[in-house]
Amino acid sequence: HVDVYKFRKDLIWWRNQILLGARGIKFVDILRARDRGDIHVLTDASTGIGMGGWNKNGNWFRFRWTDHPNKVFFRDPKKPDIFWKEMCAIATACLIWGKNWSGKAVTFWCDNEACVYSIAKRSCSFERDDVMWLIRIIADCANQNGFHPFIIHIKGKDNLTADALSRFDLKKFQADIEDVQMDNAATVCEPALDVILKKCFKKHF
Repeated sequence: HVDVYKFRKDLIWWRNQILLGARGIKFVDILRARDRGDIHVLTDASTGIGMGGWNKNGNWFRFRWTDHPNKVFFRDPKKPDIFWKEMCAIATACLIWGKNWSGKAVTFWCDNEACVYSIAKRSCSFERDDVMWLIRIIADCANQNGFHPFIIHIKGKDNLTADALSRFDLKKFQADIEDVQMDNAATVCEPALDVILKKCFKKHF
């Protein structure tokens, strides 16, 4: 069963943000999978702890779910679910670093297969409006900043550096990236997360 109202709303968003709003960016380039990228971003999320991400340009971020001031969110470790949290980490990376990616191909590496599939296909079940908003945020950020995102699945055992950030294991993170010149401090991500939450869960604001 398709919710006609949500379907129409989604079509209007894609028309306004992508088809009419693109600044010299071909619609077919948005979220199209490629084999390589100028920038590689690895993200991860933990059900009960937090999310994190990093790239080889030296940027990194992390956020503990329970640190969010609005206690409506993340009281139950399983809500939002891990699918949403994994995609939230990617959307966060786009919002905090996207302005630096103009003209670049950006490869996201994620160990959640459902997340990879949904972003690559630019779609999700219409019953998951919260997830569709994350896909819209990623596409809109790419469109506004002029970068070309694509996503590749990575096995969990190969994504341990991002996993360490999501679990706030800073010692392990630093040990894993000792050959990479990283920023001394994490990129502030709280404002980006607030933007995401307000779009995905409007009824709580």
